[in-house]
Amino acid sequence: MKKLIIILSAVCLLVISNVILAAALKVGVIDLQKILQNIPQVSTADAAFKKQFIARELKLKASQAQLQKDTAALKNNGSTMSKQEKESAQDKINTEQNNVQLSQTQYAQDMQSAQARTMRRILAKIKQKVNQVARSGGYDLILPKSATVYFKSQYDITQKVITALKK
Repeated sequence: MKKLIIILSAVCLLVISNVILAAALKVGVIDLQKILQNIPQVSTADAAFKKQFIARELKLKASQAQLQKDTAALKNNGSTMSKQEKESAQDKINTEQNNVQLSQTQYAQDMQSAQARTMRRILAKIKQKVNQVARSGGYDLILPKSATVYFKSQYDITQKVITALKK
């Protein structure tokens, strides 16, 4: 019986100490989506992507158009072609199709890789500014809005982070 009382006392002390600690904890919340929508670094990155990948995109579209043109020509003129001409045209189309698929895959991979690198840099900058705002504001804990069910607007430091990122 004494052991039970000691264990219950210990549990009560732990609960009370957690409540006391929670009362002294200063918490902030950030809305990462809002931050990403309102900082200039994202629009700058988008412009850089367009500039970096526009030439490859245009080349890929031209290759696709040529493939469609050659496929249509074979379909339309196939009945008047000799067997050797048909085979040659079909081989050319198959080669073009393989090249287009390879180019599309490489383009998508390169674009994803570049976007991931840029997003990592942007998120690192956001994290740095969140830490800076948290230290200057005396916050003990910063949570993403997506991880909270409810919070009072007074805990939202999103605008402070956006302002810090715009400097």
